[in-house]
Amino acid sequence: MNAYGEKSALEHLGWRVEDAESLEQFAHRFEEVGVPFQWVEAGVEKGQGRAIRFVSPAGIPMELYWEMEWFPVKDPELASALPSFPYKFPVNGIAPRRFDHFNIMANDVVHEQEWLTQVLDVKHRYYVEGRVQRVYDDAFHTSE
Repeated sequence: MNAYGEKSALEHLGWRVEDAESLEQFAHRFEEVGVPFQWVEAGVEKGQGRAIRFVSPAGIPMELYWEMEWFPVKDPELASALPSFPYKFPVNGIAPRRFDHFNIMANDVVHEQEWLTQVLDVKHRYYVEGRVQRVYDDAFHTSE
């Protein structure tokens, strides 16, 4: 359930940038290439600093941010040794430390992939287009 209604929804994909200066660099890049964006001030999203919101060519809402408020765990028995994970065990649901990959649907897969690479410098290992068998064959360097 999201904050705006009674059904599950993706409000945006959030990407943490390398450092605080990267936000300004991305804003400059977006202005240069004509990507509409808006600044989101610190605190609009709980625990998150200033951010940039924009939409990919396929219509995927995205956000770049740097600052995060880390959750303090006061009980040493519950605290994790990993700095990216506050609790040893999730309090509710799952709590992944990082996402290895994610999937999005796009009508023009090649254009979306090229845009993500050129504008956001996202590195891609593969993408699915057409028959799934073709991707399998390409991934394992086999031929039909």
